[in-house]
Amino acid sequence: MLGSEFKPYTDTRNNANVIFGASVAVGKDNFETIISNRLTFVDKSMLVKEFIESSDSVSLILRPRRFGKSTNLSMLNYFFKIPYSREENNISRKLFEKLKISS
Repeated sequence: MLGSEFKPYTDTRNNANVIFGASVAVGKDNFETIISNRLTFVDKSMLVKEFIESSDSVSLILRPRRFGKSTNLSMLNYFFKIPYSREENNISRKLFEKLKISS
């Protein structure tokens, strides 16, 4: 799935990290698919930190159409999902190893 050769080109534009991959993720909202297929996306992984530090009991995410709401929810799912095996744990770790949240 994710090999050690995964080295995306990362650039910061307007205070946002952009991960440039092989192609653009159009119509794909599964976080694992985007990362494993090396697709281009904006790194919004610090959203995880905002959820952890928030004292709110409920969060409502309102953004325009095609803003990445489903992709962000998929990313949160992979981050907070409890792995049931060592393999699942390694896959989850590799998904986030190149993103800003891992630092």
